[in-house]
Amino acid sequence: MEEWGARFDALKCEIKGLEPLVKHVYDLCAALGEEARINEDKVLNLERKRLQDKVMAVCIPQVISTQPSWEEFVKTGEAKIEQHHLDFADLMCEIINKCEDALFGQLLQDMFENDARDTQLRRVYDKTAKFYAQLPDEFTTQDVMRICGYTKNDSASRKTKEWVRANVVEKLQKGVFRKLAKAI
Repeated sequence: MEEWGARFDALKCEIKGLEPLVKHVYDLCAALGEEARINEDKVLNLERKRLQDKVMAVCIPQVISTQPSWEEFVKTGEAKIEQHHLDFADLMCEIINKCEDALFGQLLQDMFENDARDTQLRRVYDKTAKFYAQLPDEFTTQDVMRICGYTKNDSASRKTKEWVRANVVEKLQKGVFRKLAKAI
């Protein structure tokens, strides 16, 4: 820790090559914005507006510390973004978002509702289960866009990937899925 702290303190350059990571994190936050719009969730919308900076604050040191050659990085200031950096950003986005929601979600909800209640886990008004129930047993990404009201294919793709990871749907081929669960 001490060694890396000293390295970061000595680093005095603009970091080049972060654009793919910035775009990826921006897209993650945009997908959350789409989810907030669909669910009319003011809290998620507010939380995701601050999320990008927080995720980047964690990801940039991870990118720098995992470069193949520290000496080459110091010389060029060029970071090479690899898939594991994007996967780490996905994980950090999810963790930070869930922590923010658990810690501040209900407080923000109360602020929006102008209601004085004790702090508790926020009630989430998620329409995902309703949308899932409306899908046919075999469906496409376009079906998800239409039923969920997404305006971007990326948002529908992220939702189907989320369902695949949760084992509620299986991917049959590109853009085609089958339900494994009757309801979620």
